[in-house]
Amino acid sequence: MTLLNQQELYSIEIEQRILEILMTRDEAYDKYSDLIRLEIFFAERHKTIYRAIVSLKKTDPKQELDLVLVGDRLKQVNKLKEAGGDEYLVKIFSTPHVMLSCNLDEHIKTLEDLRLRREMSNKLNIAVHSLSDRENDALDVLHNCVDSMVNVSTGHVESKTQNMSSLLHGVIDQVEYIKKHGVTFMRTGYDDLDKSVMADVGNQWVIAGRPTMGKTILAENITRFITKTTGKAGVIFSLEMKASDMAIRMLSAEGSIPVQALKKEKISEDNYARFYATTATIQGLNIHVNDDRSITLAGIKTELARIYRSHGEIGVVMVDYIQIMKEVIEAGGELRTKIAEISRALRAVAQQYNCLMILLSQVNRQCESRPDKRPHMGDLKDSSALEQDADIITMVYRQDKYEKDVSKHTNVVEVIVAKNRNGSDGTVKLAFEGQYSRFSNLTTYNTGDEIPPYRSNNL
Repeated sequence: MTLLNQQELYSIEIEQRILEILMTRDEAYDKYSDLIRLEIFFAERHKTIYRAIVSLKKTDPKQELDLVLVGDRLKQVNKLKEAGGDEYLVKIFSTPHVMLSCNLDEHIKTLEDLRLRREMSNKLNIAVHSLSDRENDALDVLHNCVDSMVNVSTGHVESKTQNMSSLLHGVIDQVEYIKKHGVTFMRTGYDDLDKSVMADVGNQWVIAGRPTMGKTILAENITRFITKTTGKAGVIFSLEMKASDMAIRMLSAEGSIPVQALKKEKISEDNYARFYATTATIQGLNIHVNDDRSITLAGIKTELARIYRSHGEIGVVMVDYIQIMKEVIEAGGELRTKIAEISRALRAVAQQYNCLMILLSQVNRQCESRPDKRPHMGDLKDSSALEQDADIITMVYRQDKYEKDVSKHTNVVEVIVAKNRNGSDGTVKLAFEGQYSRFSNLTTYNTGDEIPPYRSNNL
């Protein structure tokens, strides 16, 4: 007795389509390999072929797959016959899948749904057979059925639950390490900021501010410093600024060469010498810049997967900025929902790669209508999700942008730590060196005016 027709629980055509796309579109594996599990394939020959694809990519992540490579790998492991032979591999490529799109998201979800239905059907069939035996207590059958269904839903999910004993062992190890070696958080290059935020790997850090406050410069400075000091890859998704302009800013900040000298003015001999010396330094950094303004969340994941395989561990990722990502611009009335979706997905990426995720965000114009124009968390544009998801939120504010007397507060920036899961909030002062596209530690502050404490409400 079966509850469902077996043929309703799998799709050979969709399985073939997924394998075909993986073997013909190199970017497909980068984008979807973390979503495809062996169990979603029903046909054993398809599982064998997928194992060969994974094996090839692990051996050489850069190689582009094709029919010959996959066939050769199957021969090497004596699995070609099990996979249906060369004839079946050719059939996968030659079968017209006219009704199926190239959207692997859709196909993977379909196969995952069918896998779940297969497992549920098997468990329910067992329950039905148990019920047909009158010697079995009905409540026992019910409880066993419920337990088995729970196992179906959680059986492929790694448990995140830890007992307190193991947690405390981890804490003890961390405290002992800090006592012996010093702090473990990621340094930013700004001493006072480090003491406050103590950014850690896996954290999501939102840097927000009105235009021209310097949020991009601050984020780039931090990204460059982390890359320089850790040797890990730093990845910048620059959706507003061209990659070449980002490179000029890095050269300017690193070499103390005025931006104008690199872009417009005739460069002096001194700056020319520093330019080449600094170029050598920047070229040695493991930094990657993507200025594709139409990049999507899936595109970001794909690029990070490629960089991870080709250039090693990723230390920091910077996205400038979230409100102009393609999905957000096209979201229409679902703007807040889309930002929330992207925010949570990027937070998961930070934890996946054990890196710091720096998200830049706009601040609503409404803060400029208040007597005190310093922004608050509630001013984050179109997103309460950023406020909720972020481990750290800092607002970049320059009083000199609103002063008629330009000598007052000139070149002093306030980094308002509005949220901090790692420490306390407050305000950190940095010096802004606009001609060099950088911030620096502020050693003197002689304006005589005290910066007011941060207030979390919108007064």
